[in-house]
Amino acid sequence: MNSIRDSFRPLPLAISMALVLALYYGLNQFDSRAIYASWDKWLHGAVFFLIWWLALWSLRWSALWVSLLVIAAGGAEELHQLWQADHMPDLKDWYADMVGVALAAGIYSLGQLLWAMKQSVKERDSTPEMPLREDPFVRNLLTRLPEESKDSFSDEQLQALKLALGGRNWSSHLLDWRWTLAFWRWHYYFVFLAGHNR
Repeated sequence: MNSIRDSFRPLPLAISMALVLALYYGLNQFDSRAIYASWDKWLHGAVFFLIWWLALWSLRWSALWVSLLVIAAGGAEELHQLWQADHMPDLKDWYADMVGVALAAGIYSLGQLLWAMKQSVKERDSTPEMPLREDPFVRNLLTRLPEESKDSFSDEQLQALKLALGGRNWSSHLLDWRWTLAFWRWHYYFVFLAGHNR
């Protein structure tokens, strides 16, 4: 029971439901439909764009599940029109709903990506840079050299050897973003790196 209560925010959910019901009632009046008849598809997309944000605000769900819920609600609303007088379900209306949902989800995902990149750069900048001789690649390289040769390399030479032999200085990237995707018991990660090619 607690898990169900934890899946939504009571006050935002109440406000969102009141707004959606008010929109539904107002837009279904005969006089209202006569006003927006010529731009009905635009209105469908705009309304479901708004509903997506309200659902995300109200529910503690991922953007994907919110999108699926709102798309399903749009399809259910079109089917419901079969039993309403002076209404006819239209597949194009549902497509317009999907466009509104896709636009909202795309804006949200882009915002999340930019925020994650900003946090990654901030974390990278606040992390003290590891001394070159403590770098795992360089340490491994030095263990293979004779004792008398280890101290004869300058940091510039070690850095050049590291790059020439395949080592990478990951901390030098302008963008270093890691995203983890959890799917039931499996976890996957994606890494996005970008920066000046040297």
